[in-house]
Amino acid sequence: MTPSLCPICLKKTPVHPHDVCRVCFDKFKAEPDNTCEFWKEKIPHPVAIDLAILIIDNAGEREMDRGKKSEMAWHLKRLDFVSDCIDLLPDSLFLPASRQNVKICQNMALNYWHQITATGNLQEIDRYIRTTIDDKNVAEWDAKTLPGLMASDEESLDFMWTQFIESAVACVRTHFSDETWMRLFHKHFSAEIHAWVNQTGDES
Repeated sequence: MTPSLCPICLKKTPVHPHDVCRVCFDKFKAEPDNTCEFWKEKIPHPVAIDLAILIIDNAGEREMDRGKKSEMAWHLKRLDFVSDCIDLLPDSLFLPASRQNVKICQNMALNYWHQITATGNLQEIDRYIRTTIDDKNVAEWDAKTLPGLMASDEESLDFMWTQFIESAVACVRTHFSDETWMRLFHKHFSAEIHAWVNQTGDES
């Protein structure tokens, strides 16, 4: 059987299944913001999902620092990712809301951010979504959190605005396989992942 390739660089072979290769991890640890003991000792071989999330959210912070236009373009990419995740989740996770109800909620949030036939303000949309989805326990993150997350702005999310992908994945991480997560990451954020690989790439 051919060994699987590192889910990040798609070039080298990881030591353990679902890990990243040693080259990707060593170079990530060497970055100025990732030199703490947590990365040096606590997680000697992180799963690819964790590293992918950090790469994507870090890339997002840089994009959002470039101004409002870049921030909005980046947020739309994040929303497309979350919407894709919702589409792949089983209907049972959103009961008593139907799939049609969920889709209406997704479209309301997307339309607002795209300003396509947007009606009402974001707070009204968020309240409608939480009522429709029956998301009563806001402290419990699960599949029902995702549509509301799509209708949340920087003020309501606070620090989670820059950790948007990490927050979204945390809601439903166990519902997808590692392979599905990596497929979603590469589908929506391939440019950011490839840019990271290329800037830290090892040609040996």
